[in-house]
Amino acid sequence: MPTLLPEPVVFPEALFQDGSAEFPVDLACSTSTLPPWMALWTMPRTEKTVARTLLDAECGYFLPVSRRDRVYPKSRSISTSPLFPGYLFAIDTPLAREIALGTGKICSLLEVHAQEQLWSDLRQIYSLMQSGAPLTLEEQLQPGMQAEIIAGPLKGRSGRVLRRGRELRLVIAVDFIRQGVSVEIQPTDLRAVV
Repeated sequence: MPTLLPEPVVFPEALFQDGSAEFPVDLACSTSTLPPWMALWTMPRTEKTVARTLLDAECGYFLPVSRRDRVYPKSRSISTSPLFPGYLFAIDTPLAREIALGTGKICSLLEVHAQEQLWSDLRQIYSLMQSGAPLTLEEQLQPGMQAEIIAGPLKGRSGRVLRRGRELRLVIAVDFIRQGVSVEIQPTDLRAVV
């Protein structure tokens, strides 16, 4: 079986670039300069298939993924898997809805009421992915201390602090789906946010 090329995790590529709020006219929503999101709850293990279909139709989407490098005695393997199994985020347009539902792989379209919060959450997740730091899925987040990273390549990111054994981790949450990702951090790189 041929190996599929990895699909882009975000389309269009400039979706999360700072200062890039230039979208095609049909993506603009009347209440904001940013287009609205919808969350697609997919059938198990079909997130990438739906993302490929949206990409082929040139519909905007974001599929948060984690990268896993495996080294074997005679080879090396790189794979990606969704950070939030069963979820894909798409720019909410009539065409995107039609394309997504047409795949037969969507359990539900989830309306997003807190658009600005979701934009912020997804930008931070994208930024963590771009940093190359290993990310861990955190489900059913519990309330914790809010903190901001003040040093290092992830400076300026904020979230909740979580302790796992001896590790200190910063959790960036997508509150809408009550899940998030975490990255290991040093206590000296944190400042409490009041």
